[in-house]
Amino acid sequence: MSQRQRHAATPSAPSARPAPQQPRSSPAHPGGRVIGAAARTRPVAAPARTSPAQSAAPTPPPGDRIVEVKLASDHPLVGDLESLLGELVVLYEQLKSMSAMHLDAIKDADARKLAACVRQENSLVQQVAEVEKKRIRVVGQLAEQLGSPRKHETTMGWLARRVDGPRAAAMERTAERLKALMGEVNQINAVARGAAEHLAKHMEGVMHEIARGMNHAKVYSRSGRVQAGARVTSGLDLSS
Repeated sequence: MSQRQRHAATPSAPSARPAPQQPRSSPAHPGGRVIGAAARTRPVAAPARTSPAQSAAPTPPPGDRIVEVKLASDHPLVGDLESLLGELVVLYEQLKSMSAMHLDAIKDADARKLAACVRQENSLVQQVAEVEKKRIRVVGQLAEQLGSPRKHETTMGWLARRVDGPRAAAMERTAERLKALMGEVNQINAVARGAAEHLAKHMEGVMHEIARGMNHAKVYSRSGRVQAGARVTSGLDLSS
């Protein structure tokens, strides 16, 4: 066998094939698709900052929003309050007339007229006190239904703004009229009080002059004025 034939019959060693290159690992999309480098470097937006007040007081959902309560014009308590305000207006108008008469009686120094005015004023003041008790009770009930924190001290303006219809405006007008009447009565009474003090000082001076005329001894008292001394009750026995 020749050398060329011997070389052909000898099996050659298998040549090493290059191993297939594995693809670079990339993050896979949830659907199985590979996302490129551009998707991997997409910037992520930072969460918005919230102030402590916003985090402490979350906005209530639309269904939980506070709705202002209002009463219908024909509500029984609204009618009661309107009626009581009307009674107070009438009483204070009468008190205003009596206060003017009281002032005239003081200026005229008419004791009989003054006593009559005082009796009528006392009667009117007692009636005002009774009506005012009822008004305070009704205002307290309305304040409880409407959620007023001031209870029976709730103002008429606050209540009137929560009553539907034209009755609310009428209640506000009545309350303003009542407030004006109270101011007028207080002003007249202040003038009458000053006139009474002036009259009392005048009468005191008159009494001092009378005492001085009746004091035959012309001696002074401890206060340094000539005035009548204490009344002395005495008797004379004429039987003997």
